[in-house]
Amino acid sequence: MRVKCYNCESELEVEEQDTHVGYPGAMYFTCPVCGEESMIDELDGITLTEDNIEFPQHFYYFGNGVDLTSEEIRKYINDAINFFRNNPDNFCYTTGSGNTGILVQNFSGDHEYHVVVTKDFYETEIPYGTKDYVALNSVDERWRNVGIEAWRELRKEHDISRKN
Repeated sequence: MRVKCYNCESELEVEEQDTHVGYPGAMYFTCPVCGEESMIDELDGITLTEDNIEFPQHFYYFGNGVDLTSEEIRKYINDAINFFRNNPDNFCYTTGSGNTGILVQNFSGDHEYHVVVTKDFYETEIPYGTKDYVALNSVDERWRNVGIEAWRELRKEHDISRKN
C-alpha cells in the first residue's frame, strides 16, 4: 500500500510485514528515509487490553518533547492546586507539556497535595472491557445498561466538567 511519512512526508510503498503494532494498538511503519515511525490509518491495529499490553511497544514516548523550566512546572502545579480549591470534590489533576507530565492528587483527608513530575515518560490508553462496565454498573446507576457509545458520551461529559 502507498503511505506517507508524517515526519518527512516521503511517499512510500509498505507491505504488511513492514508494519508493527504501536501506540495505542495502531499499526505503524518505520520510515526508511528519516527513521521515524508513522501510523497507517488504512490498517486496523489491535484493541489493547490488560492481557496483551506490551511496554514500551504500545506506548507513546514523550522524551523528545521540549524540556520545561522550573517556573513552567511551578505554574502547572499552581494551576492544579487552584483547580482543587475551586473543585474540592475532585481528587486527581493531570497535565503536562513537552517531555514533562504532571500529576497532582488532592488527599483532603491527609491535608496535602501529592505531586508527581516526570520527564521522558510513556503513555497509552487501554479501553474499558466487560469487567470494567460490570464494576461501574455496581457503583453508579448512570452506568446501568450503557453501551460503549453512550459511555463515551458520558466520559466526554465527565472530562469536560473536570476541566472547567
